[in-house]
Formats: sequence, C-alpha cells, structure tokens
Amino acid sequence: MEAETQAPQPAPANKTGAIQVVLLVTLLLIGTVSGGYFVGTQMNFKNMKGGDAPASGADEVANFGGFSESKQLKKAYWIHTRGEERVYKISVFINDQFLGKFYKPNVDLDATKYIKPGRNTIKFIARPLPMDQRVDYSGAYLEVQLKAGDKKGEGENAQFSNGDTLLTYTRKVTDTEEFTDSKEFETLE
Repeated sequence: MEAETQAPQPAPANKTGAIQVVLLVTLLLIGTVSGGYFVGTQMNFKNMKGGDAPASGADEVANFGGFSESKQLKKAYWIHTRGEERVYKISVFINDQFLGKFYKPNVDLDATKYIKPGRNTIKFIARPLPMDQRVDYSGAYLEVQLKAGDKKGEGENAQFSNGDTLLTYTRKVTDTEEFTDSKEFETLE
C-alpha cells in the first residue's frame, strides 16, 4: 500500500496572541490619552491653596502634577490705632477684602489672613464724623498703622509684640472731607 502523502496544513492562526497584541495597543493608547488629560487638567489647577497666583514664580514652591503651594508668612500682621476718639471713621481694606472700621485709639485687629507673601495693597476710606459728634480739640487725630511682628494666642486673646510699622495713615479733626487712599506694601520675611 502506498502511503498517502498529505500536503502540509498551515498552522492554525494564533488568535490568542493577536487578541493580546490588540488589547495591549489599546491599553497603551488609553494610558497615553488619560495621562495627557491628567497632566493637562492638573496644570490648570495651580495654586489650589490660596486665591490668586503670586506675581512672580519666585513666590511659589513647585510641586508634583503642576500644583503649587504659596509660601507661608513668617510674621503676623495687624492694624493698630492710636490718637483720639471722635475724629474720623476709617474703613480698611487689604487686597480688596474688608478688614474693619476704626474710630477709636488702642485697637489691635489681626490682618494676617488678608495678606499674601510679596506685594499687597491697603485701602483707607475715611469719613469725618458730623461736626456735633467730633472732638473739639484742634490737635486731635486718628492714626491707623499696619504692623508686622509676633503674635501669641488667637481671637480676642491674641497679643501682638515686637511690631515693625509698615505704614501709617493719619486723619486730623481739622480735615472735613472724605478721603479714599491706597498704598502698596511688601511683606517682611
């Protein structure tokens, strides 16, 4: 008997290997797109911890994923008043945030949370009291000072010390107009 010879059969296609390659390429594409999306969106959320981004890159500390953290202030900042009562009512704004109205001496009010490292703006809106409510001493004045120094305690128990005066704003009883004045200042570090 003659041996039958059969033509060699092609090897069956390795479907499992092809599927694995397709899955691997698909996963790589998804990973690339997702990674690009993640990095791109995270770069848009810089400085998540504190409002406006600082004016210069020197005021930021770089962080993973595009996030940045503002430097912390090393000193406490507060408003201190001196002079006489019944002269002016002075409203104070720091970086466009209302801090308070001041109309008498010997007031200390914490302003640290309104101040960012670097350049800041303080605005004073001064309104004279009606003539019948004003002190009649012609040398009377009300002075508002921005100070930087040490702070112990919180809230109403806060005590400020070793203060450097950054700026002073004064209104005299002889002034009879309303004033709006702005000044820029730099934080002390």
